[in-house]
Amino acid sequence: MEGEQSRLIRIIKSRGMAHSNQVLATPTAIRRSPNPERRVIGDLSVTEQVLKGLDIPRSVKPAAGAVESTTRNEPPEVQRG
Repeated sequence: MEGEQSRLIRIIKSRGMAHSNQVLATPTAIRRSPNPERRVIGDLSVTEQVLKGLDIPRSVKPAAGAVESTTRNEPPEVQRG
């Protein structure tokens, strides 16, 4: 996916960002485009499940500094926009 960007926002320091992005629980991962928006709320420790929940192909490399783990098998809660 060309032109992809990702941001990590620590809501303890940026409560306004949490409010404006309608983040009601943490942790939350949001994919805004392409539409429809997708959200994964809860356990983000299983990279494969998070990518699947956000409908991001595995061929997209994680952002610099991202931590990957595949040790847990609990599926995250997924909300479709």
